[in-house]
Amino acid sequence: MERIIHDALDGLGVGTLDAFVASRIKRLESIVGKLRRAGLCMKLNEMNDIAGCRIVVPTLDDVRLVAGRISEVAPLKDAHSIKNYIDFPHPNNDGYRGIHLTTRHDAPSVDLRGLFCETQVRTRLQHAWATALETYDVASREGLKFGRGSENAKRFFQITSALFAMAEGGSTTGVVTEPVEELRRELSEIEEQDHIQKRLQACSGSVAILSDESFSGAAYCVLDIDFELQCTSLYTFSEEDVFKAERLYFELERKALEGESTLKDALLVKVSSLKGLGDAYPNYLVNVRFFLESLSRLLA
Repeated sequence: MERIIHDALDGLGVGTLDAFVASRIKRLESIVGKLRRAGLCMKLNEMNDIAGCRIVVPTLDDVRLVAGRISEVAPLKDAHSIKNYIDFPHPNNDGYRGIHLTTRHDAPSVDLRGLFCETQVRTRLQHAWATALETYDVASREGLKFGRGSENAKRFFQITSALFAMAEGGSTTGVVTEPVEELRRELSEIEEQDHIQKRLQACSGSVAILSDESFSGAAYCVLDIDFELQCTSLYTFSEEDVFKAERLYFELERKALEGESTLKDALLVKVSSLKGLGDAYPNYLVNVRFFLESLSRLLA
């Protein structure tokens, strides 16, 4: 799917848009959470996004342009393979925005057919919002991505998403209809009670990738993120060593699920360079900081 995406971007001359692309395997915690989500009634073999790609571009127009091009050149799963969470909010009303496309792929080398991959296309601001929510979930263990969590936390992310959408010229979610000044006042009250922005700031304060490694060409990266120590250990594997990368990743996931550390997270991603890793998965630091800075400007 990465090759298809890069070909599509090249066809659009999208290099001038400063887009970045990365692939990932869905986290075990996210897989389990989605299967257990109330009202979803999904089986594991029906899940479309275990394998995924992410494209982040500057503007809403870029999102629509790129998503439209991919839908023209990629083998879509079916007639319902495109989900526009920009114009039509996500069903759980958490404020998530982006366009998702589910495509079908064959892997003849391992005798597999009809595999699915979900490609997410977002603006940088939408990506920063999603990263902030994921970071808050790791730190608080509230499970906002799965429809759980406190009412204040849910409302905080609904409001911030709506404010960002207004700033980008997009539509707001149906659950946020109040005037901007009322939204600002409500965010202030939530912050006084739950200190959500302060908790995000603590997570983003000085997290940095700790690695002396550099690489060229495609590589699998395992990121072991420790919010308490404010650091991320990076392990890189060649394409031939993908099974070693997966073993390490699943071991880190197991430790997190068994509660051996409550302020740790793990990611397994495939990128073409260390710079690409820093662009797409900057261990939460850049995106959370960008989220807080953008929100601060909107509340000023």
